[in-house]
Amino acid sequence: MAKLLDFKLSGAGAMQDILQSLTFAPNKSVLTKILLKNGKPIAEDAASRVRHRSGALARNARVGTQLSPRQAAMHKKLGPGVEVFIGFGPIPYAHMQEFGTIHHAAHPALRPAWEHGKGMMWSGIKRDLWRHLYNMAKRRSTND
Repeated sequence: MAKLLDFKLSGAGAMQDILQSLTFAPNKSVLTKILLKNGKPIAEDAASRVRHRSGALARNARVGTQLSPRQAAMHKKLGPGVEVFIGFGPIPYAHMQEFGTIHHAAHPALRPAWEHGKGMMWSGIKRDLWRHLYNMAKRRSTND
């Protein structure tokens, strides 16, 4: 069985503790917006990498907050907070294209897009989050 994407994000727990301790921490809608914005280039890159037979995979490459009912039933939430997903939506054969089967070789699109774009994504999240926190602190200091 193919192994799913693995990555390690160090410092996330500390960042979450700091954000929760702030009296002006960003709300979930702000965090979701930042994650969606910075995940979009990976979804676009994945769409450009798929084999174009019917075009369904390319059209359904997306970043979002919802899973299909089947995906949601299999999903285990890691804890409180915001979750954003990058993938090919509810296309039932997407995983077979990505990982292959005994009948055909893998034609990965999402994994190479992730490897190519994850550094830019993390940098963008960090930049946008710090910009938001700075602006919130600035507004707060002018209101005091």
